[in-house]
Amino acid sequence: MLLNPSFIALKRTQNKGQMSPDSPLRVVFTFPPRYKELDTKFKVRGRPIVFTFGNTIHNPGRIKIAQELMVHETVHSRRQGEDVDGWWSSYIADPAFRLCEEMPAHIAEYAAVCRHFSEHRAQQRMLHRIAMRISGPLYGAMVEYREARARIETGALGLLQSTDTAW
Repeated sequence: MLLNPSFIALKRTQNKGQMSPDSPLRVVFTFPPRYKELDTKFKVRGRPIVFTFGNTIHNPGRIKIAQELMVHETVHSRRQGEDVDGWWSSYIADPAFRLCEEMPAHIAEYAAVCRHFSEHRAQQRMLHRIAMRISGPLYGAMVEYREARARIETGALGLLQSTDTAW
């Protein structure tokens, strides 16, 4: 079951005919720019992973993108701003930058999960999966599981209690 997209404010606008951080995200089934570099650093070949470059989600494995993951990727798109290549250079090279970029995306993803699943056990299962992912080898084990779980849960609670739903 997918989330109702109305609560996450994925609707975006176009700016003078050019793509901007507020343009609609589009999904393509191609490898992203810098794929070889990403594979060398993160060993992503053959894994069910999507990559957001600006307003484009590259989905080479054609995986189903749940609404919660779309929220996650929207955070990346917005944070990349106008310097997408510079963002990716920092993301690849700097684990501290990577953590600062992944944590808000994972928090927003979990907040979307909480809006979707009202059952506490389902929320906790998804929190575990999300915390395992950000603390695991894909991202370079840049944060311990317990810290990731606590930060994601606390951050999502803050988002859910805020009146701003455009996260």
